[in-house]
Amino acid sequence: MPQLTLTVLDTLGIQGYIFGSNRLRENIGASHLVDQIASEWIREALPEPHNLGRSGELLTYPLEEHPEQQAELIYRGGGNVVVLSRSEEAGRAIVRRLSSRLLEEAPGLEIAAAHVSFDWEREALGGAEGAHARVMEALNQAKQQRRPSAPLAGQAVTLACRSTGLPAAGFDPNEKNLPLSAETLAKVNELVADAAEKRLRQLLPAAVGDYALSRDFDHLGRSEGEMSYIAVVHADGNGIGTRLKVLAEQYPEAAGNRAYIEALRGLSLSIERAGQTALRRTVERMLRSFVVPEPDDRLLTLLADINQNASGGKPHLPFRPLVFGGDDVTFVCDGRLGLELARIYLEEFEQAARDLPGGPAYACAGIAVVKAHYPFARAYELSVELTREAKHALRQAGMQGSALDWHFAVSGISGRLGEIRKREYEASEGLLGMRPVTLNGPGFDDWRSWEAFVTLVESFAGSDWAERRNKVIALRETLRAGKDATRHFRTAYSVAQLPPLPVDGTSSEYRETGWRDGRCVYFDAIEALDFYVPLAAELPQEED
Repeated sequence: MPQLTLTVLDTLGIQGYIFGSNRLRENIGASHLVDQIASEWIREALPEPHNLGRSGELLTYPLEEHPEQQAELIYRGGGNVVVLSRSEEAGRAIVRRLSSRLLEEAPGLEIAAAHVSFDWEREALGGAEGAHARVMEALNQAKQQRRPSAPLAGQAVTLACRSTGLPAAGFDPNEKNLPLSAETLAKVNELVADAAEKRLRQLLPAAVGDYALSRDFDHLGRSEGEMSYIAVVHADGNGIGTRLKVLAEQYPEAAGNRAYIEALRGLSLSIERAGQTALRRTVERMLRSFVVPEPDDRLLTLLADINQNASGGKPHLPFRPLVFGGDDVTFVCDGRLGLELARIYLEEFEQAARDLPGGPAYACAGIAVVKAHYPFARAYELSVELTREAKHALRQAGMQGSALDWHFAVSGISGRLGEIRKREYEASEGLLGMRPVTLNGPGFDDWRSWEAFVTLVESFAGSDWAERRNKVIALRETLRAGKDATRHFRTAYSVAQLPPLPVDGTSSEYRETGWRDGRCVYFDAIEALDFYVPLAAELPQEED
C-alpha cells in the first residue's frame, strides 16, 4: 500500500476571536463560525469520496480498505481536525480550500496546518514516535515559526470598527450608523445568527422553545432599577490531554494503526457526547426549576426579572452557551445563576462521562460574575484562570473529582487573579476565602466543599440572619479583622455561635472565631448571598 499522509489543522486565536467583543451578538456569531471549521467547511474541503456525512456523522469507511476513498476524517475536537489522505498534495489541497473559505466567510479567523507522510503497513500512527506524535510536533513548530497576519490598514478617509478598530467595510444591519469591519460583519450576519440559534435549539431540550434565545447581555437577566450582572462560566475536563497521550502509547506498532484510529475516534466522540449531554441536562434542570409549585423567594425574584424582558411574547432564556461540543464549555447566564449552573454542569458531566474509555472523567469550572457591560474578554480570561485554580487545587491535594472556583467582580477587575486575591482576600489571620471547593467528597482540608458552602449560604439566608441584613454585613467586615474581633462581635450581637459546617471534624472552635486552618469559614458564603439562587434537585438519568 502506498504512503498515506496525516494532516492536522488547528484553529488559531479562538479565544480572542470569540470573546474579544462586548456585544453578545458578535460572540455568538464568532462561535458559530469557529464551529463551522470542524463541521460543514471541513466536509466541503475534503476530496470526494470521504467519510464525513452530510449531517456531520463519521461514517465507517477505512481508507486502507476502500481504494476509491480519498480522505478519512479521524477526529475533531478542541479546535483540531485530523485527516488521513492519499498524498501530501491531497492534504495541502484540503488546507487551501478551507483557507479560502475562511478568507471569504470568516475574515480574521486563521488556521495552522502540518503534514506527515508515512507507510501505513510499516510505520505506527500511535506511540511516542508515531506519525500522530510527529505531526503534532510539526504543528507546534509551524505555529511558532508562522508570520502573524497583518490586517489591511485604512487608506485615505476611513471609519473604524467599534469592536475591532479595523477599517470599516460596512454598517451594522441592526444599527445603521454603526461602522463594522469585515470580520465583525461576518459575525453579525443574520444567516450566521439564525444558523447558530438552530444548532443550539437542536441540542437543548424542547422546553427551550418557550423562550427567546438572548442575543444581548442585557437580556440574560436584570433586576428592575438595579445593576445587571452576568456570570461567565468556563468548564474544562481534567487530564484529557494525558488521557489521549496514554491512549497513543497503547498502539506503538503499525499493526495497530486501525485500532488506534477507532480508539481515538471513540474517545473523542464519547467526550463530545458527554459534554453535550451535560449541557442539555443542565438547561433542562434549570427550566424544570422555573416551574416548581412553591419556588424559593430568591427564585421568584429571578423569574420576575426574566419575565419583564420579553421578545415576541416570550421571555428571554437567562442562559447562552458560546463554546460547547467537547470537554470544555463556556456559557453566560444571569449572574445569580452562575454558581448553581456551574455546579449542575459539573455533576451532569461526571454522570455522562462515568463510562468513558479509560475510566470516568471529571471537570473543573471557573465562574466570573461581572457587570453586564464589563469588558467581556477580561471576564472570560478570569473564568479560565479560576478553572486553572480549581484544577491546581485538586492536583496539590492528590484528589480525583471535580472542583469549582469563583469571583464576584462587583467593583470591577484589576490585575490577575493572584493579585486580586492577595489584595482583597488576605487578612492577618490568613485567607478570607474557602474557594476553590470540591464538588463532592470530603473537600479540601476535609471541609472546603460545595456542600459546606451551600450549607452556610442557606444558614445566612434563613432564620434571624436574613431579617437583620446589617448584622450579616457587619460580620463580613469583622471577619477581616480576625478571631478576636469575631469573638467581640458575637458578644455585641448576642450570637452564641456561628452556623455549623455539615461536618465539624475534630473541633468546632471555628464557630466562635470564624476561622479554621488559616482560612475564614464564613466570608465566601456571606459574599455570595446576592449571587446564589438554588435550583431544583437532579433529574432521572437517561438510558445509555
